[in-house]
Amino acid sequence: MPFSPKIKSEVRKKAHYRCCLCSGQPVEVHHIKPENEGGSNTIDNAAPLCANCHADYGNNPDKRKEIRERRDFWYEQCAKGLSEKFIGMRGSEERIHNFVNRACDLYHSGKMGKSKLAILIPAGINELINDEEIEKALEQIGNRLSGHPLRAWKERIKKIGYKKIFAEASKSGFGLDKNSIERLLIKFET
Repeated sequence: MPFSPKIKSEVRKKAHYRCCLCSGQPVEVHHIKPENEGGSNTIDNAAPLCANCHADYGNNPDKRKEIRERRDFWYEQCAKGLSEKFIGMRGSEERIHNFVNRACDLYHSGKMGKSKLAILIPAGINELINDEEIEKALEQIGNRLSGHPLRAWKERIKKIGYKKIFAEASKSGFGLDKNSIERLLIKFET
């Protein structure tokens, strides 16, 4: 039996209609411990998650404690009236999360071949606003796809700046492959 409409409404209100992990919207009410494992349909077993976080965290029993802790922290921030402050900070997490999901979906679809480099620009890497966001996103892609797409050039690119490299790659229209990365690096290093 799913959560009652009253419980769903209460969870959404407590969370200011935002995901407790990334502040995304709209929100689904997720069972932290699934019903088929004895999880209850009570507010204590409910967490407000967006569809992306629900897909990424929902079926992972190792993430239950984290979901509960982050839910409780989010509820506290909302109760104190601080949710808007955290939404701005979490905007970065949401951008990274959305980019990584798009990149992995593109990679698995095979539309760009099986190159981790080729997916970066079409997945929207230029939507990330600074080198720190790009670096975090590339690490997450590496974790999900068994290997950092720019591992061989990582240190050289960091010296120049991820944002600068990807902006130039997008402008050139070549896309990304080993040769174009080398050309860009040489251009900036000389």
